[in-house]
Amino acid sequence: MITDTHTSVPRAARGGDVPGAAPAPSDRGPAGIHGAGMWTGSGDTATVTWLHTPENGRVRALVVLAPPVGPDHTRSYRELRQLAMMLAGAGYCVARVNYRGTGDSHGLRPDDDVAALWERNVRDAVTQARAVCGIADAPVYGIGHRVGTALLLRAVECFDRVIAWEPESGAEFLRRWSRPRAVDPRDVPPEHGVDLPGLWLTAAQAAQLRALPGPAPDVDRPDADRPDAVQVLGWTARGAGPASRGNASEYPVGAASSSAPRHGTARRLPGRHTPGAPVPHEQAPRGCDPRTRNPLTDLQDEEPVRYDVLEDLLWALPRPRLVPFTGVGRGPARNEFVADSGHACVEELVAVGWRGHCGVLSGPATALPGTDDGSGNRAAAPDGPAVVLVAGGCGARDASGLWPPVARRLAGRGVVTLRADGDGAGDRVPPWQERIPDPRQAGSARAVRHQLRWLAERHPGPVVLVAAGEGIPTARRVADATDGAPVDGVVLVGSWQRAPGRRPGAAARRVLNAARGLRPRTGGPSRAPRQHRVDVGDAQALSRAARERTARELEALLGNRS
Repeated sequence: MITDTHTSVPRAARGGDVPGAAPAPSDRGPAGIHGAGMWTGSGDTATVTWLHTPENGRVRALVVLAPPVGPDHTRSYRELRQLAMMLAGAGYCVARVNYRGTGDSHGLRPDDDVAALWERNVRDAVTQARAVCGIADAPVYGIGHRVGTALLLRAVECFDRVIAWEPESGAEFLRRWSRPRAVDPRDVPPEHGVDLPGLWLTAAQAAQLRALPGPAPDVDRPDADRPDAVQVLGWTARGAGPASRGNASEYPVGAASSSAPRHGTARRLPGRHTPGAPVPHEQAPRGCDPRTRNPLTDLQDEEPVRYDVLEDLLWALPRPRLVPFTGVGRGPARNEFVADSGHACVEELVAVGWRGHCGVLSGPATALPGTDDGSGNRAAAPDGPAVVLVAGGCGARDASGLWPPVARRLAGRGVVTLRADGDGAGDRVPPWQERIPDPRQAGSARAVRHQLRWLAERHPGPVVLVAAGEGIPTARRVADATDGAPVDGVVLVGSWQRAPGRRPGAAARRVLNAARGLRPRTGGPSRAPRQHRVDVGDAQALSRAARERTARELEALLGNRS
């Protein structure tokens, strides 16, 4: 059991640490253990930083979590959120970084230097988190996961200590994910650059990422000739289980900056297996055979959270004396940008309904004139329908990066969109949750119906449900419901493989026979909504060309503005 050494309060007894769904976040006061998002920067270069704060009015230090990128970002989302809540329960303010091109942050541009840009995203998150937490003089620690370690080391002078968790080089990351893409049986059109699930890089950007260093190959011999070496303490052999707190050996990790951290040390903790190596059978999620599974087709099949490793990470951090928490604990929730169509648009980080589903509301500035104050007041009617984007399953609301660019393109065409987490998914995962949501269960459909009603109350006109990947069975369940959920049309992106031998239900048969286009519902609640299907394969593992085709088709189907 992890306890606060000053208050001796067990973590499980802290406010909010109860089984079940996370409580709805408050619009006032600090973010709390469960966290709240904030925009870092503005316009079409803004990123989202997720902030977690202690709930006892005292704080030790700021911890910045630098996640991996691309498919690894999707697969590690649940584990990093659990780590952030554990750290906040132990008295740390925690900032989870979302680089450009990941999560709900704005996308990359072809001329961006990704290594320098992602380093700047880390630095900006540190600056903003220190300001909103009111801890300008407190220590700052960093925990980098996989490629995130290399990004922290580029900004190592910003941290008092850096912990490298399963560190790998940019070259190793590209090798791991380029290989399954190359053998993927689906037709992936050849393009310039590197096309990974949820991340597309130009050839120059791939070279910049490939240049990010990883751990030195010889871990037994410190390289005294390298003045920029970072000493790593508390290391045990990878694959041998969590790091021992007593063992210590040192080896250098190459850093892009010659500046040493303020206390000159970094710490490396292993996971349970080496990145790129086959996953042992006992660790394979949901009974999948690691020798035959295709990582492109199960990006949302996240591995079980390794709580023993997370506790080692927590104990690896120094534990400074608690000081009063004086910051507001929240950052800006509204971002204004100009869409590719040239129209002014807005996106807001919102808590949807009394259940507090974490979401992003996007649309034209005329339809979102002010930040939602929770009063339920209707906004001006948008030019197109209001759309709920559903990722489904255990994944976050961005659907492996599919929905944010779609939402911003639709906003430029006058369409209001909402993408929000379901119960037990994304940033709605409560502490210590082991169960991974099944998209076919009633709870997933109930969450979508809450989101539909919330959006319909604020924006008059037709409401359309757009689902991808594991959200498809949820959409079918909502379409079959007769409880009056305000849905006028359903669009299904990708495909969902039902269990062998199971006959498709009525909604599935209607999807298979649906004609192109949407028709507003004119009958009672039992009238089935019009449905349309965009057949592009696995929506979570789409190539860049397929994602672009999906965005264009949705834009033509739903957008009314020229």
